[in-house]
Amino acid sequence: MRNLIFILLIIICGCSEKRVLIDDLTIKRMGYADDDCYNTYNRVAYYESKLFTGLAFDVCGNGNIKEEINYFKGKKDGMHIKWWCSSDNIHLEFERGYKNGLRHGLWREYSPAGDWPWDERYYEMGKCYPVGVEKHWDEETGNISFEGHWEGQELIADKCYRNGMLVKCE
Repeated sequence: MRNLIFILLIIICGCSEKRVLIDDLTIKRMGYADDDCYNTYNRVAYYESKLFTGLAFDVCGNGNIKEEINYFKGKKDGMHIKWWCSSDNIHLEFERGYKNGLRHGLWREYSPAGDWPWDERYYEMGKCYPVGVEKHWDEETGNISFEGHWEGQELIADKCYRNGMLVKCE
């Protein structure tokens, strides 16, 4: 079903956006910046020796879409989405936002056992640590287990839950 949707999207959207397999990209590191905590700032994607703009994708062994990464002028820009490779391929593994190659926007990771997220945070333009609220869910039940907020490099526990019930954070 997912393959059919993917094919229909290609037909409907036309070929205005370049779509290539991730393996067909050449990723070059253009040096290292001292403030680049994840060594991502200077990674640039090329396709056919030119800075790549478009959607890079990968597929699972069963033919379902595994991953999609948006690029603009060689840098991740927009959403990077990955699915767990399973027979039904409907479970997201993660969604991550980027702008001009830097972490920016919502980052959400999902449980392989269910449809709920197990981790959610927000980044501002390449900062090493998230800003604002961070949430965690129990992988097996989907119940929220933790809410906290970031103060600089420290995650402060605001609310902790056990079996969906609010408890004291330890």
